[in-house]
Amino acid sequence: MPVMDGIELSHKVAKHYPACKIVFITGYCEIDYLKTAFKNGVLDYLLKPIDLEELYTTMGRIISSVKKEASDSVYRTRLEEAMRVNLPVMRNHFFNLVLDGRLYDRGQIQAKINDLSLLLPLEALYSVFCLKLGDPLPDRIDAGFSDGLVELGLIELALEITSREHVAHCFRKTDEIYILLVKFPDHAGDLDERMDHIARTLISSCNEQLGMNLTIGLGEWVESFERIRFSYWRALQAVKQSYFTGKNQIIYLDKSTAYKTPDDYVGLGECNIVAEYIHKGDQSSAIREIERIFSRIGAYHHGESMLALSVCLQLLMVINRLILESSGSTADDVKYFATLMRETVEATTLDRVKEMVLAHCATAGERLRLERTKKSEVVDNIKILLKEKFASPLTIETIAKHVFLSPAYICLLFKQETGCTINQYLTDLRLSHAIKLIADPDRKLIDICMDVGYTDPKYFTKLFKKREGLTPSEYRARLTEKE
Repeated sequence: MPVMDGIELSHKVAKHYPACKIVFITGYCEIDYLKTAFKNGVLDYLLKPIDLEELYTTMGRIISSVKKEASDSVYRTRLEEAMRVNLPVMRNHFFNLVLDGRLYDRGQIQAKINDLSLLLPLEALYSVFCLKLGDPLPDRIDAGFSDGLVELGLIELALEITSREHVAHCFRKTDEIYILLVKFPDHAGDLDERMDHIARTLISSCNEQLGMNLTIGLGEWVESFERIRFSYWRALQAVKQSYFTGKNQIIYLDKSTAYKTPDDYVGLGECNIVAEYIHKGDQSSAIREIERIFSRIGAYHHGESMLALSVCLQLLMVINRLILESSGSTADDVKYFATLMRETVEATTLDRVKEMVLAHCATAGERLRLERTKKSEVVDNIKILLKEKFASPLTIETIAKHVFLSPAYICLLFKQETGCTINQYLTDLRLSHAIKLIADPDRKLIDICMDVGYTDPKYFTKLFKKREGLTPSEYRARLTEKE
C-alpha cells in the first residue's frame, strides 16, 4: 500500500472504529504477519487468489456476528433501562432481606450494595425509624389525599428532611409501617438528639402538609450496616406500643412493666363488677370501674396489645350480656354489636377502645333503664288488674293475656320487681279486704268469703288464720270484745 501497510491500517481502524469488522485479503502468509493482524482485531484472512465460495462463507459468518452483537446491544440497553426503572424496587427488596435477617453474609451484602449503587458503607452509623401513619387529623378529614398520594407524600417528606445532612432511604414495609433508614455522618455528635429532631420534624411536617397523624418508633443506632436489622426490630417493637401511647408520638422501646403476678390480671371478675353496677343503674360506679380497668391495662399490659384487646373484648361481651338478658336481641342489636367488635379490633389506640367501651356502657345502662321502666309499667298494670278484679276468679293465664306476655315471664317479672309472687299479692289483697268486711257484724262470713273471691270457706279460713293467727270468726269476736 502506498501510504501505510495493512497492519498499520487495521491498527488505526480498530482504534477509531472499534465496531468495524476487518478481514485481510493478502498474498502474505507469514506467521508473524498474521499474528500481528489478529492482535489488531482482524477477524479473518483470505489468501490470494480469492476463492469466491470461501469469501461468501467468511462474509456470511461476519454478518451473523454483526447482527448478534447488534441484538445483544439492544437487549443490554433494555436491561439497563429496566434496571434503572426498577432500581427503587430492587433496593427496597434488598433492604427487606437485610431487615428480616434473610441476608446477613457480609460479602453478599457488600456485593448487593455495589450492584445497586448504594452509598452505604458497611462500617458506618445507622438507625432505623418505623413510621406508622394514623387517620387524618380532625380538621383535615376532607384534605382529599388518596392513599397513593399520602404514601408518596410521606416518603418524599422523610427523604427531604433527612437527606439534607444524611444518606437516607424510605420505603413501605407493610400495609401500615414505613421504614426510614438513615446513615449518619461519622462525626455526628449526639445521635439521640439528631434522631429525636428528625422524628419531631417529620411528625410536624406530616401533620401540616398531609393532615395525617404519624407515630414513630425509634431503634437504637448501630455501627455497621448488617446490624440494621437489630435497630429495625427495636423500632418495630416501639411503634407497636402506639396502641397504649396514642397518636403523634415518638416512642423509644423501654423495659415495660412485666405482666406476671396474679394481682396484675384483669379478668372476668373485674368485668362482672362493671356489669353489676350497670345492672343496678349505678353508671358513675360503672364508669369509675372501667377507668380503673383501663388504667391497669395501660400499666401492666404495656407492649401486649393482643392481651389488652382480649380484656377489652371480654368487657364488651359481659356488658352486652346484660342487654340480652334484659330484653333479648333484635337484628339491629346483632348488627350493632358485630360492628362494635370489629371496630374494637381495628382500633389503633387503647384510648379509642376505652371510648367505645364507655359508649357501650352508656348504651347498656340506658337500655336497662328503659327496660326497667317497661317492666315497672307491666307490674303496675298487673297490680291495677288485681285490685280491680280480685273478687273475680283470676288465673295466671288470664293476667298474662291482659298484659300480652307469657305466664312464665309475668311470674318471673312480678317476683323480681315486688319480691313476692302474683298469688301472694292477690291473697294479700283479698284478705285485707276481708278484714274490712269482717268489721261489719251484719255481714255473714260465708258471704265475705265469696265477696273477696274464694268459693271454699275452709280454704279461706286456712289462709286467713295463716296470716292473722286467728280464724275469721275469732277475729270478729275479738273486735266485738274491744267494743
